[in-house]
Amino acid sequence: MNKYIRWQGLLTFVGFFAVLFLLVYLFAAPLMRWGLTTGLTRVNGAEVNIDKLDLRWSPFALELQKVQFTDPETPELNRFQADRVAFEMQLLQAMIGRIYIDELNADGIVMGVERESRGKVRADYIAEREAEGDTPTWGERFAELGFEFPDVDELLERSEIRTPEVIETTSTRSRESRDNVEGSRDQLPDSERIESYEERLDALREARPRSIEEFEELRQTLSELRDDMRTDRDAVREFKNSVESAYQQVSEDVQRLRDAPSADIDRVRRLIAMDDEAISDMAGILFGPQVQRWTDYALVAYDFVAPMLQREAEDKPTRWEGRHIDFDRGNRPVFLIALATTSMRIGEVDLALRWDNITWQHERIGSPTTYRLELSESPYWQSLNADGNFFINEAIEFSGQQQWALQGAQLSAQTLLEQRDIRIDMAEAMINSRGDIRIENGRFSGGGNADLSAVDLSTEGERSWTAMLGSALQQINAFDLDIGLEGRIGSPRLRIDSDLDNQLSSALSGVVQEYASSQLADVQARLQGQVDEALGDIQPRLEQIQQLRSLAEERESTLQGMLDEELDNLRDSARDELENRLRDVIRGRLGGG
Repeated sequence: MNKYIRWQGLLTFVGFFAVLFLLVYLFAAPLMRWGLTTGLTRVNGAEVNIDKLDLRWSPFALELQKVQFTDPETPELNRFQADRVAFEMQLLQAMIGRIYIDELNADGIVMGVERESRGKVRADYIAEREAEGDTPTWGERFAELGFEFPDVDELLERSEIRTPEVIETTSTRSRESRDNVEGSRDQLPDSERIESYEERLDALREARPRSIEEFEELRQTLSELRDDMRTDRDAVREFKNSVESAYQQVSEDVQRLRDAPSADIDRVRRLIAMDDEAISDMAGILFGPQVQRWTDYALVAYDFVAPMLQREAEDKPTRWEGRHIDFDRGNRPVFLIALATTSMRIGEVDLALRWDNITWQHERIGSPTTYRLELSESPYWQSLNADGNFFINEAIEFSGQQQWALQGAQLSAQTLLEQRDIRIDMAEAMINSRGDIRIENGRFSGGGNADLSAVDLSTEGERSWTAMLGSALQQINAFDLDIGLEGRIGSPRLRIDSDLDNQLSSALSGVVQEYASSQLADVQARLQGQVDEALGDIQPRLEQIQQLRSLAEERESTLQGMLDEELDNLRDSARDELENRLRDVIRGRLGGG
């Protein structure tokens, strides 16, 4: 027997494997903890920490304590944190590369909590995010709005007060118009000339021509008189037209001058009015971070679990590449968690989330991963339910959908925005929400709505515009948020539209106008005083022009009357003379016969 068995070699062999088994037994837990943190860090894109790993060999089970997943977008926070994660798995299957977990339990889950120290983010993840381009944070968007309401002096300077310019222009033009009219007054026939026309007409009225020669002489005199009066009448008309033009111009200038102070104040009011575009991001700025947190909670399956599964599906086992042996004749998946129950706490509410068939090889099991949110009774809402599913096919194409409905949820007091010059708080609000999202080719579409009522908003800050913004926000107690979701899984983008912007624009305009009204009234009074002083000089000039216009109208009327009367007298005189001559001729003929 001894010559067939080398006891020294056998003992060495047994001792080697005993030592190997002992090493595995002693160091398996640290090695598995290292392997899990390394692998999860790779798929998470940022540091993953496991405080402690407990290993049980029969049945083979793992229990992880204080698991932390760093948020790669905000390394100061954990995107996911669990007090305990426990599961049993089939060891022999794991040894050939297949992970089968019948049931996984996770307790004490929270999201978005602060880390003790900043987590490390993988360099390739940073490069990927930089390639996608950065978008401004909600706080940066508020800073871009530039809420700086200038004081009244700045407003007057920016609004280009035009009253002084109108005063100067009107004064100059009225003076020039008056001087021009006065200068052309010589065109008017004076009263002596009008009297001479009257005398010449009287002479013609009294004349009784007794011969054709006398009649022709009178007619010639009348024609000359008519030409003289017509010339003067045309000159008067020309003067009257120029006076009317000057009067109309000065009158319009005076009216513009009277309106100038009000026009300037209206211009200032329009300048300080807030238009819709000026605050088009306020809904997102105030509620974007809150909606982002809601999204993180609502899309935990899509925004956290599914991306890790998809990355695992996309990664190839380089060590076995080209010579991978599939021992699974039934075409079973490489990774499968048949059932997982996770519990988390949000505020004072416990949420339970049930998962079925977690894998990335859904075609092999013929069904998607499904999940359903179960809630404890809560005084904070009337009803809340959510469920969804996702499916990854062999081509690593991701699809799924999720829907939710929330009724009568009471939002607790919270700070919506806090910056150096301002803090905006919401004391309370009631919310109803419903939504439906879909995923095709690994990208989100769809969204939901949130109707907020009984909203109580307030601001704190030392700047005057902070108080104005607070007054405007206090006027708003109900609005809606239309939330759109787009982008790839793992980094979805929010789009928030709301009637809050329009309401705030209207309220803020009213508040700012009220704030400026008393000071603008003083400005208007000052401008009106300048206008009244200028009108004291301009009004007499306008009256002078008006007097000249009246005089021109009187002279034109007098001359036109003379011209009209002259034509009638000429006709009557000619007819009388012809009749008399005809009678004389007839008598002479008859008498002579």
